[in-house]
Amino acid sequence: MEERLHHKQQEIEELLHLGAEVKAEIFEFSHHIMAFDKGLTHSGLKILTLGIRTGLIISKIRKAVRRDLCKRVETADCSPQEMTTRVALIVREARDFLQQARMLVRCRFYGRLFPIWHVLHMGLVVMLMLTIIIHVSAVYGASA
Repeated sequence: MEERLHHKQQEIEELLHLGAEVKAEIFEFSHHIMAFDKGLTHSGLKILTLGIRTGLIISKIRKAVRRDLCKRVETADCSPQEMTTRVALIVREARDFLQQARMLVRCRFYGRLFPIWHVLHMGLVVMLMLTIIIHVSAVYGASA
């Protein structure tokens, strides 16, 4: 999944011809995601805050892309509808990239959470089996 995210990052950089400010926003976000999590709590909090952070980055990207496209000579004379279409395309690609990055964080979190869940539930299964054995022996022992 990290490999696919890296490939998407290169694709965005090459195809969309993003400005330096937009690239910096997107790639700083991806570096934040790729950073090692300090613990399970940190991973969980990262998941909770990524939605808000993604929305803020998307709005910054939208503004920066509009500003960059207006400055460029080849897009300065295009119609407002064409400009909106180009902005929407770039923002959609950036949003897809950020969604893949968020998915990576969730996969890492659940990958770390599953072994803990497994250990906890194995203990509960053992306690349940012991309870069944004690209950059955108590019922049959009292009736005999």
